[in-house]
Amino acid sequence: MDTKKLVSPEFHVSIGNYELEEGMSVECTASQEPQAGWCRITLDDEYEGLLDIKDGDDAVVELGYDGDFDVLLEGSILKAGDSWKDLLIRDGMLKLEALYITATFVDCRPLDVIKYMLGLAGVTEYSLDDSRYGKKDIFVINGKNGLEVLKEINVFWALQHKFYFRGKRFYWGTKEPQNEVYVLEEDETLISLEKRGEMWEAETLGIPWIHPGQEVEIKHTNYEGTAEIHKISVKCDERGFTRMYIYFQEEAGC
Repeated sequence: MDTKKLVSPEFHVSIGNYELEEGMSVECTASQEPQAGWCRITLDDEYEGLLDIKDGDDAVVELGYDGDFDVLLEGSILKAGDSWKDLLIRDGMLKLEALYITATFVDCRPLDVIKYMLGLAGVTEYSLDDSRYGKKDIFVINGKNGLEVLKEINVFWALQHKFYFRGKRFYWGTKEPQNEVYVLEEDETLISLEKRGEMWEAETLGIPWIHPGQEVEIKHTNYEGTAEIHKISVKCDERGFTRMYIYFQEEAGC
């Protein structure tokens, strides 16, 4: 693995035709949990009257160093009020939440339902578990949104599949391919590591190239071994100081 000098990464935010790199505070969360991919941006006063940002505008949030950026979140603007300063970006799950379906499927498998739903929502990039789960004689959806349908599929077919967006791509029961495993080491990239309920919380230097669902290697007094990232939270204050928080569950044998 290449060695990279990590201190405090920079945000690059694209909203419609606007490119923002400074003059804002940012808080962003990416997760394997549905409804958990979001980014909150507060703009400085210098932008007043200069930006025309509308509800539904496409948005991409990137994190990186010296021009080497990686996508942290991709989605659209969801405005919750009249304030021009406060912006909320939601990932692609917003499309599924906004989609309500009434349909009956006969002699079907999970993929029949999911592909139909993704087509209605306009989601064209996806990675789905293609295992041939048993067919059901009938599966009825009565006025439920896409998120509710995905949860019901898990119950109906007795599955525990995670589903989430990474960039524009929707994942159901699969993971994004991982080419290398990053090492998080005490007194180097790891600032602190604490157990919070069932989750470990690792405060780290900003590492733009790791994402939920990937594995990292932890080397710390309190924990040593590999871990699958469940959630990532990144915060940048008005001074431009950025910290990343990584959450994972303890694996057997650690």
